[in-house]
Amino acid sequence: MEYPSEEDLKIIEKWDDLSDPKGWFDFIRDVWDCPEYGWDVKESDRFITYKMSTGGWSGNEDIVSAMSKSIMWPFTWEQSSRGGHFVFQIRR
Repeated sequence: MEYPSEEDLKIIEKWDDLSDPKGWFDFIRDVWDCPEYGWDVKESDRFITYKMSTGGWSGNEDIVSAMSKSIMWPFTWEQSSRGGHFVFQIRR
């Protein structure tokens, strides 16, 4: 398991391109540990929904912490639940 770099966390936190939320999630997925188990993406005509689980791994939890500090968070966050589960949604 490779922890996200401080530089990666800063990019996530400072992402301010509201016109490119998909790019933000693509970047996050690239640094997420085990996205094949902790990510589910559903696309419809109107939305892209991201379901993410940290798996309890501190590196993924650091990513979520950086996400929560980003201007992108209030525009995409839908739900959090105990155990490190998060749902985000962007409009197409």
